[in-house]
Amino acid sequence: MVADKQLQICHMCRKVRDDRETAYERWIPKHIYRQNTGIDAANCRLAYTYCPACYTHVVHKIGAA
Repeated sequence: MVADKQLQICHMCRKVRDDRETAYERWIPKHIYRQNTGIDAANCRLAYTYCPACYTHVVHKIGAA
């Protein structure tokens, strides 16, 4: 178990932030993250946030209200 590992996960689409080896962040589905890293998101502390796509969607929705 990797309980001390913290992952950022999107509150809306549930994608995990993966910034391991690249100069930029990418947001990928949990099962792809598990395949790439061997780390199951269910065994980690999760920090809920918004990925860039969902954040943009929420901001536009608030602006339209």
